[in-house]
Amino acid sequence: MESSWPFSSYDGIYQVTQHMASTQQSEGDCLSNDHFSSLPDRVHLDLKQNDFTDLINIWDKWGATTRANFDRKYGHIARLLKVQMDEQLLKAIVQFWDPSYRCFVFNKVDMVPTIEEYSALIQIDLDNPDKIYWRGQKTGHRRKLAKMMGITPAEVDQNLRKKRDNECIPWSFLRSYIMKHRDTEQGQLVMALEIYGLVIFPKVLGHIEVGIIDFFEQVINKANPSPSILAKTFRSLNYCRRKENRTKEQWISRLRELMSVEVTWRALWMLHHPVLYKCGNEPWVPLMGPWGAISYAPIMVRRQFGSEQFVPMTHRLITLEFAFGEPDFLKKIEEIAQAWKKTSRVDQGRYTDEVTTGYQMWHDQRVKDVVYPKEDALRGPVDPEP
Repeated sequence: MESSWPFSSYDGIYQVTQHMASTQQSEGDCLSNDHFSSLPDRVHLDLKQNDFTDLINIWDKWGATTRANFDRKYGHIARLLKVQMDEQLLKAIVQFWDPSYRCFVFNKVDMVPTIEEYSALIQIDLDNPDKIYWRGQKTGHRRKLAKMMGITPAEVDQNLRKKRDNECIPWSFLRSYIMKHRDTEQGQLVMALEIYGLVIFPKVLGHIEVGIIDFFEQVINKANPSPSILAKTFRSLNYCRRKENRTKEQWISRLRELMSVEVTWRALWMLHHPVLYKCGNEPWVPLMGPWGAISYAPIMVRRQFGSEQFVPMTHRLITLEFAFGEPDFLKKIEEIAQAWKKTSRVDQGRYTDEVTTGYQMWHDQRVKDVVYPKEDALRGPVDPEP
């Protein structure tokens, strides 16, 4: 079977279904039987955004040929500059995030953002989608940024700033560079770096955290950015679960009652091809972002790929989540890198959004004791932390 993923194994759906069902039964779920799940009454969600006006102006002033060249090299990341954020929906949806199963739980519905969906949105052509970003002991951000911009490391040093515990490059410094080199290849490259740092991986307002330089350098050398973007999504959602803020009552009430028949499961622009479902020996996919790692189980949401949903294998799913700098993090990074050298994909079979009887029983048992946010907890402002 010819494929653009030469290092992947391809598993038949029947064999995967049988293996997962037997393993889930023998090894157990990722949580103990007496686990009590409670979705939070309040969460903290910081919705501050960088000002994208200058980036949008630069993009709009480029001609069609320049924009097409940018899209070809870096994917459709510039489109993210004009995406409107629905604050009320985001405030509501984060309360339904289950950090143990790495999914949203809306009544009878589990939903998860996936690598394949992010890849389809960004649209980057990759010879090997299994080539991922991974962080070494030293990122060498000074030298890498100097090479990208054609300046000296000393000039980079002059513009480094310390913001709390983060070493950053100010947006104003890079903006001046882009304006000066707007119609050159280097100007486009720094523009792409800006979008990754200010839009996709924001950490300090008005600045790019230096870890993004190392990440971006690997992306332009054909690393797949989608797993890292997904890692950032998951780790941010897990963090939001631990803080406070109010949400929008109408969205909360709507999502509480969401039924499967109300969901359009498969995005029409998603191609029907084998889906990555595990790496190495674990039954899930490890994700490595610029600041940490986490795992997710895409097999939990096969309906989002237009396939029948069966009981997923979630054994040990919650054992992988760490931030860079923690004890033994370099060893864990190496283990993830090795796991991605042995990926497994499963064929999709026929188009359907049906579920097996076993899955329905498993899902109902899993969420029957989930406690949703109280109505009275949704009222009254709470000042978030900075």
